Amino acid sequence: MAVATLVSSDEFLALPRTGGIKRERIDGEVVEVRVGRKIHEVPKTVFGTALAASVAGRSKWLVAPDVQFRFGDTTDLFPDIALISRDRLLSQRGEFLEDSPEIPIEVVSSETGERLQTKLDLYFQYGALEAWVLYPMTKKLVRHLPDGSATTFGPNDIFSSPLVPEFQIRVGDLFLD
Repeated sequence: MAVATLVSSDEFLALPRTGGIKRERIDGEVVEVRVGRKIHEVPKTVFGTALAASVAGRSKWLVAPDVQFRFGDTTDLFPDIALISRDRLLSQRGEFLEDSPEIPIEVVSSETGERLQTKLDLYFQYGALEAWVLYPMTKKLVRHLPDGSATTFGPNDIFSSPLVPEFQIRVGDLFLD
């Protein structure tokens, strides 16, 4: 069995950027995920654009795609899209955004179920209020809550959240097919 090499925050930040690969660090272990594939990027872009249009200028929320969030000394995650409140963003003083965004959004196209669950657990441990997970292969969207409950929305369902009442979308509209 291979032993994972653990890296410090400085070592993680010094890693060279590689096209088509997104790196995250969980408990010091670097995890690489392929990105740039149409099945992942198209719904992510449609979702982020629709979300940004809904909250622009009239909401407490800001939409942040692919932004680094630091979880303590050993973990750095880059949710595909994050909703972060303006107040929380303004209260951050360090070089990196600390802890979880209030609403991390993940698009699952190549991630294992175990890795996704680890990320959801970290998001909620570090303060997420909800987590939204989009599954392009099945055209479903799941809203997870800190208590472990989840609601699944199918392609014909209207997705909404009480935390972001200005945003509603038919899940099937997130896919361009």
